[in-house]
Amino acid sequence: MAAEPSQLYVVFFPLMSPGHTIPILDMVRLFEAIHVKTTIITTPLNAPSFAESLSGTDAAVEIFAYPSNEAGLPQGIENLEDCTSPEMTRNFMMGALLLQRPLEEFLEKTRPDCLIADAFFPFASESAAKFGVTMLVFHGTSFFALCATGILFEHRPYMSVSSDDEYFSIPNLPHLIRLTRLQ
Repeated sequence: MAAEPSQLYVVFFPLMSPGHTIPILDMVRLFEAIHVKTTIITTPLNAPSFAESLSGTDAAVEIFAYPSNEAGLPQGIENLEDCTSPEMTRNFMMGALLLQRPLEEFLEKTRPDCLIADAFFPFASESAAKFGVTMLVFHGTSFFALCATGILFEHRPYMSVSSDDEYFSIPNLPHLIRLTRLQ
């Protein structure tokens, strides 16, 4: 008799910001619906906001202490939306980089099948590889928007129009997309 396959285990690591956390929570619920074991990593002050989204699931929440002091931030700043100046935002992002060590300790201890980490955690790919964990990058911007932006930078179709309110087309997309420079 063959052994039953073990349950797939996926860890999610979103940037502590609503625009990144909300879609990750949606993904956690989707994975839970197909009986994938899930854990979402967050910080102490962000964890309570997950309770409603995760109710009715078996998703685990792993808490990492956010290094506010080391990042030059006041205690209680654990979410990007709480930053009130460019300096605070820069310090917040630098503090996020200090989460590499707790991530590696967690990956070593739990050995998930996959880590889905935010694009704002550039160290996550190296950390996952270190422990043989498959890693996917979550980018809060939609794939369509990323493609359109890349095409705009490469082909500069907005240069072919003479005014800010004249329409131009974005080339190389499957459908006609027209914008103005003002858009």
